[in-house]
Amino acid sequence: MKTSCFLAPIHSQKYDKGLDFVKSYNKHFDDDHLYLIFSNKEDELSFKTLDESMVFRSIIYDGPVYTNQIVTQKKWYGLNYIFHNTDFDKVAAIDIDCLIIDNKDYDTLFDNYIKKQAIFATNGSAEWYMDDLRNCFSSIDAEKLKGMTRGTNFWFNELPIYYKAHFLEFLEYIQYSITDNRFNNFDYISYAYYLLLKEYCKLIKLPWTSHGESFIECQSKINADIFSSIFHSYNPMWIKHPIENMKNVFLLLHVDR
Repeated sequence: MKTSCFLAPIHSQKYDKGLDFVKSYNKHFDDDHLYLIFSNKEDELSFKTLDESMVFRSIIYDGPVYTNQIVTQKKWYGLNYIFHNTDFDKVAAIDIDCLIIDNKDYDTLFDNYIKKQAIFATNGSAEWYMDDLRNCFSSIDAEKLKGMTRGTNFWFNELPIYYKAHFLEFLEYIQYSITDNRFNNFDYISYAYYLLLKEYCKLIKLPWTSHGESFIECQSKINADIFSSIFHSYNPMWIKHPIENMKNVFLLLHVDR
């Protein structure tokens, strides 16, 4: 039995991307381990009418809306719901602008990801989100994290996988509340910082320097041979543009840009 699933927030302006994503999931995976989190019941019903053959599960977000934080709010709400109400203990929380391109044993891939205990980073400033560490971490822990991660960028370098035991511990650490508007960091960054702080993961630097974007996001700006060499050194589960010998890839990200 698989203990892994997927979660993606969705809203009406991206129903077209959502339709493409769900169809790609249904094409490659014969299960319903895909959760979409809607802002309300009306949005869920409107999306379902676009194609009644789609197979997915729904979560209805039931909390306040802080515009600049809604993606994080919905993902954390959905993760909290899944971990408290299902047997899934690993969740890939992604954006709806993705596509499934291959049938891989994602349950085994997610297990291997957790066992690897690694966060892959590139050289490059990430001060724009480090400055908000105080929103989630004590001043002592924030300074420790700045020392550990200064000059690195790890966002989007790998599919964001949340592990039940660590995520629920993280929510307890930050005293999470659905009504709290402190949390405006990208959802996975705060969680990954916690993994590093507690030494559940180690930071591994890839031999590339970023200028704001992550290594995977910058694929089209990097020499193809250099990109391929670095990519194959750690074999992530997603990519922007397919290349040869993609060992673990089954997902495309940022297909709308």
